[in-house]
Amino acid sequence: MPTEQILTVTSADFQRNLGLYQHEALNKPVAITQNGRPRTVLRVLPVTHKAPQRMEDAIEIPPATTQHLGLDSERSGCVITEGE
Repeated sequence: MPTEQILTVTSADFQRNLGLYQHEALNKPVAITQNGRPRTVLRVLPVTHKAPQRMEDAIEIPPATTQHLGLDSERSGCVITEGE
């Protein structure tokens, strides 16, 4: 199995080029460092209405959040194993 590539950037560079790294995160994780140390990893996961095979593999999006984001009122979540 190939090793997943991770793009590593400084927090200052991430702030200056937010749009670029949001786009990059569609294809691979973006690790953001602060003071030379890994701090945060940005990873994009699809939102779905489909129930996961295993509940521990998913995170449900609270209704208030889906409403705030302008999503429909159906139950929504992200299958976190899809980002691996």
